[in-house]
Amino acid sequence: MCATYVTLGAGVLIEIVIQLRLLEASLKEMEGYMDLRGCIHWHVEILTFIKKMQKFCEIGVSAVFMCGVFNICTSMALMIQVDRSGLLFFLPYLSAVVLIIYSQCWCGSAVIYQSEKISYAIFSSKWINADVAYKRLIQIYIQLTNRPLAIRLGGGTFDASLPVFVTVIKTAYSVFTLLQRFEDH
Repeated sequence: MCATYVTLGAGVLIEIVIQLRLLEASLKEMEGYMDLRGCIHWHVEILTFIKKMQKFCEIGVSAVFMCGVFNICTSMALMIQVDRSGLLFFLPYLSAVVLIIYSQCWCGSAVIYQSEKISYAIFSSKWINADVAYKRLIQIYIQLTNRPLAIRLGGGTFDASLPVFVTVIKTAYSVFTLLQRFEDH
């Protein structure tokens, strides 16, 4: 169940990245009001889709993150106590848990990165010879797209991104060393 949930989430995030990349290419080639209107409509559809995806990720992927940290900590603590044959179980399991968390963070970072390129794509469009009203619309659209899109986790407290992955791994290792210190005493 968890694997299906995580795979579906990563697949949908990859689809968002693809849609943003296609939108970026269309924005660079737009020339008039109709192209601009189509791109804005497409962008609104992407934003609506991200909002729906946000609801999907808010609880489920956050739970996967928390369980992942717990699983990493306990697996590392148990790895110290087992012999070499036990490592044959724990290392692949630990790798799978880390990979699950990494895949979500990588996809989240890809969404952030690709969405940051949208305002530059608008600026790169063929607007120089347009009339003043069109230039004003382009300026407003650029302002609206300056803030990068992100998938928020943990009730909106953090983004799914690679820096969060590093923080999760550091936190798991810190908890592991704390557990090891309690075990030594």
